[in-house]
Amino acid sequence: MNYGKYVLTFSLFSLAVLIIMLLASVLFDSRLGNSVSLAMAIGAGYGTAMRFVIDHRRAPTVRERRRLVGFCLLTCISIAVMSMALLLPLQLTQEAYDQFADALSSMPVVVLILLGLVIVGMHYFILSWIFAWSSRKFAEQINQSEE
Repeated sequence: MNYGKYVLTFSLFSLAVLIIMLLASVLFDSRLGNSVSLAMAIGAGYGTAMRFVIDHRRAPTVRERRRLVGFCLLTCISIAVMSMALLLPLQLTQEAYDQFADALSSMPVVVLILLGLVIVGMHYFILSWIFAWSSRKFAEQINQSEE
């Protein structure tokens, strides 16, 4: 199976959600924080799961689901790291950026690893749920509408 099509779909949906969230942040003058990353995972995950179901007329198998979740999780992490690397210097003053770097360097490595694992775990859980339960429900709806 060619997963590249679905990784590209996930990436495009992620980009669209990221742009919408950033526009909403600017228009409503609000700070969105980590909610952007979760919103990207949810929006892009649903879009990709629906694309898979439409293409195959079924939900992904366990093996397909694991691979889709893994590739989408890697894409999600890559986009989050790139956007953080690009946006932090633009959004923060030099003093705030230095304080942020000092705060990160003063935290124990164990705490940083635990935070990373919790964040990745939340994304993994969300993507797994979308590609399992949600795609099954969507496949049932598609199959019922064809009958």
